[in-house]
Amino acid sequence: MHSVTWETPAGRLQLRSPLLRPVPAYLVTPFHSSVAARPGPASARRPLRCAVSDAPSEPATSTSCVADIDKELVAEKAREGMHRFAASTRKVGATRLVVDSLKRISLTFLGDDHALNFAVAKIVGSRLGWFAVDIPKIICGMRKVTSLDQLSVEERAASEMEVLRGLRTQFRVIATPLPGGAIAREAAWQDLWGSVIVWIDEEDKLRPKPRTAERVLYEDKAEVVVRAKVQKGFAVKGGNSLDNRAKAVAELLLPRLSDHLAEFPELADRKRQYVELGCRGDWPELQPPQWSPVVQGLAADRKPLLGFEEEAPADDAMNVTAREEGAVAVAAAPEAAATA
Repeated sequence: MHSVTWETPAGRLQLRSPLLRPVPAYLVTPFHSSVAARPGPASARRPLRCAVSDAPSEPATSTSCVADIDKELVAEKAREGMHRFAASTRKVGATRLVVDSLKRISLTFLGDDHALNFAVAKIVGSRLGWFAVDIPKIICGMRKVTSLDQLSVEERAASEMEVLRGLRTQFRVIATPLPGGAIAREAAWQDLWGSVIVWIDEEDKLRPKPRTAERVLYEDKAEVVVRAKVQKGFAVKGGNSLDNRAKAVAELLLPRLSDHLAEFPELADRKRQYVELGCRGDWPELQPPQWSPVVQGLAADRKPLLGFEEEAPADDAMNVTAREEGAVAVAAAPEAAATA
């Protein structure tokens, strides 16, 4: 133990502390600007605590204080994050009302311009937490083609029917069917009625659209109609691009959808019930769970057996005669009572 003497006005004071030991000579660096610091001899250096050896050794156990992250825990956290994102706690205004009122029910956007419909679906989906389905991309993947032009009209419609049939049991998605495709078939609507049908229409006063069969179909099937005016002129900020048109339609669509769901608060529950029963095609008059469209079709097409065709009219004539006789008896009863 080295001692150090400290000079004080009153006298000398000896301090004994291991921190006040003299510094070794090899650690002292002279103060010269042109001379670089040199380490001391190798023999005077202290040995490292963890020596590095080239010889193979067994893998050492991890001494890190951070535990290994469980994959299941990560997956659970991811699911919780998606649930919080889809919930309406971070939404405000019309977006929050739509999320709360839809109750995970899917949406279907119809219209003449499929590119515009899909662009609006991506914007609305990002705000609500819904997934916009790219139907042309899925069809190309199913048919192993690079473009829909390589398929015939029948092949395209059949593939789209398969996609729509697969989406009918999916919640929180936005489908954009192709104009003039599978929606022209009545069987496709058996799958589409499980979602809220929205018709997106752009109006141009200078170029009014003719009343075609597709537009008549949109009018008959759509539950929510969103009509946006085409903006023209140099005053349009950013130009009349697809993104700007989609944003303008999305700004109109969300309040319109919120008002419709507020006007029909039971719509989401009935849509969900329709999906849970199997999308049997009984919309909007939902039938009991034991109802079957096949049995109803057979009953409607049933014909009377041979030999019994004329009995039904005879029975009807007898019933009519009996009803007439009963009416005459009821009318004569007051007169007989008065005479008596």
